[in-house]
Amino acid sequence: MFNEWRIIQRRGQLRVYLKDEKDFQMKFKLSFLNLAIQLQDVGKACKIMSVPLTTAYRWINIWNDEGKEGLKSEPGKGGGKPPKMNEEQFKELERILREEKEWWTTKEVRILLKERFGVEYSEDQVVRILKKFKMNHGKPYPHDFRKPDNAKELLDNQLSLLFSLLEKEKISKDKIAIGFLDETSPQTTANTVRVWSFGKPKIMKNTTKMKANTIGYYAIVGNSKEGFLQNSKKESIRDFLIEIKKANEKYEAIIIVIDNFPSHKSTMVKEIAKEL
Repeated sequence: MFNEWRIIQRRGQLRVYLKDEKDFQMKFKLSFLNLAIQLQDVGKACKIMSVPLTTAYRWINIWNDEGKEGLKSEPGKGGGKPPKMNEEQFKELERILREEKEWWTTKEVRILLKERFGVEYSEDQVVRILKKFKMNHGKPYPHDFRKPDNAKELLDNQLSLLFSLLEKEKISKDKIAIGFLDETSPQTTANTVRVWSFGKPKIMKNTTKMKANTIGYYAIVGNSKEGFLQNSKKESIRDFLIEIKKANEKYEAIIIVIDNFPSHKSTMVKEIAKEL
């Protein structure tokens, strides 16, 4: 057996196929042949891509004699065992991943494969499968369990009502500041695990705040205001509303969108809001 890279034929055709190929197993074989040509050494290409030398020369002979179509009949990435699951099983797996849960961890998918299909894949193999399904891999977006499903609709209705009331008070829209009040603070649990999903993953969790560090009024119209609070008690929120008013003196009305934190909607805060 000679370590002879020059025997690889149809090199221009090989580069064209490699550029356009989407199938992972075929792309691997074509990439190996191309690497052997670039290195001018079949043995080195075998070491880099973990391909047995006998398999490498079998691929070269098949490529020379039959081209890409011949390589299709070669089972597996390395000419070894055929895939553990067939095409129909992979389609069923994709359906399960799409329909049964919004997001999955790699460990959960491995368990699913073992329980539903009776096969075991390594984590690296599972990752390749999920990437082939074009799934996203990232941390799920925290979704407060108290947030209603129609939150956007409720907000739109409230804002429409507010603008109608202010219009009756002869206050024009250009004299109305509007923004969101929010605090940053540690949460009971942090997002640390990355998960797989077909869209933007969300996770239902308890987002109860434990200690407020900073607070901000983020203006869509008007002037934003940031500050530091010792705590999140109603007195601190009342004082911050005064600061928001000072930053927006030229506006006749200020709309502040708040969350469900108790001190944000306390009687004291509502009263100072009316006075301002």
